[in-house]
Amino acid sequence: MAQWQLAELASKAGELLGMGLDLTWDGHGVRIGTEGNGLYLSEPYDQRGRVRLSGWFPVTSCRESGRHHITVRADRGPKAIAAEADRRLLPGYRAAMAKVREYDAREKAMQQARDTLTAYVRGLFPGGATYMPAHCQSDARAEVIVRLGKDLQGGCVRISHDGSEVEFERFRVPAAVALRMLETSALLISTQPC
Repeated sequence: MAQWQLAELASKAGELLGMGLDLTWDGHGVRIGTEGNGLYLSEPYDQRGRVRLSGWFPVTSCRESGRHHITVRADRGPKAIAAEADRRLLPGYRAAMAKVREYDAREKAMQQARDTLTAYVRGLFPGGATYMPAHCQSDARAEVIVRLGKDLQGGCVRISHDGSEVEFERFRVPAAVALRMLETSALLISTQPC
């Protein structure tokens, strides 16, 4: 099947499915519609001329499982391909996309909470006293390195997930500062049931 034939088939199937005509050829197949609301139609891969139609997911760290592809003989035409996609592929794909969108929204909210807390921590110290090495940042954690001065080691502040927990590592501070931190922690613990 020539590229133009596959593109024409994808265009007609996409139109029947209401996914628009935003077609993109990537060398092996055609993307129909848009990321998160589209399908990918691959070139025929076997002697019977079957094409693989799969859901087009956005870039995400969500590991949604399930079967989000079908195969249909290309010679059945765009109506049959659209009908098979509507019946066999789209219900599962749309349910999976809802989970991906929910996951991504949660991740974005947690990232925003970490960013807010990170900015607050960095704002507590004068310019140049904090830095954030790129290799210490991840999707689930932010790290701020704090330098306290010549006699004090400073240390690392780790802000995890939604910012509700903060971890300190290798901090060496004056005893009075450490005691205030511990007193505040003890007060918090005494007001919350175990």
